[in-house]
Amino acid sequence: MLHDFTDILVDQEPHSAYYELQGTIGKGTFAKVVLGKHILMELKVAVKIIDQRVFYGMRRSLLQEVHCMADLKHANIVQLFHVISIAESLFLVMELVPRGDMLRYLYDHGRMSEDKARGVFQQLVSAVHYCHEKGIAHRDLKPQKCAVRHSAPELFLGQTYEGRAVDIWSLGVLRYKMLTNTVSFKAMDWGELRQKVVSGQYVVPSYLCIEVENFQKNC
Repeated sequence: MLHDFTDILVDQEPHSAYYELQGTIGKGTFAKVVLGKHILMELKVAVKIIDQRVFYGMRRSLLQEVHCMADLKHANIVQLFHVISIAESLFLVMELVPRGDMLRYLYDHGRMSEDKARGVFQQLVSAVHYCHEKGIAHRDLKPQKCAVRHSAPELFLGQTYEGRAVDIWSLGVLRYKMLTNTVSFKAMDWGELRQKVVSGQYVVPSYLCIEVENFQKNC
């Protein structure tokens, strides 16, 4: 049973002094991410700062997420280097991904070619398969900070679901986004979006090959 961070926790004073925190590079509801640098190694890192007081009622969920992150060692998964606890704040020192997320890439460069998307998708599948082999399901795969959050039909319907199946469905949504730079399900409101997701109503552009179309239908 998970009770605390002691099995992965880095002692606060000796290691926190190794890092220099710089500007904010991302901000969410419960945490912010700042650019950091390991002073001795000159290594740039991303540091996620979490206010543990916000997670008082969700401590088990936070513990589980951090333990999962610490257990994952894969070339296509952002690595967690250190966990540092100081006062009410938890610092997750992670590998920095300097080129940003998929959403930013698509915004800057437009939709990917099928060859490019194939390579990126293979990396995604490799990472998700690795997680599934370790009994971990992500259940929230999407381009980072995408305005429209896609959920699998099982989630919309409130049904009991199998996490790995939800991940596979989400991979199909991500691949569609890579190839078209648009959302799979276009709707004016939440009710219409729910109806389209549950019934699988989306349009495959004519410029995509038949193999891609068949793949999307099977996700």
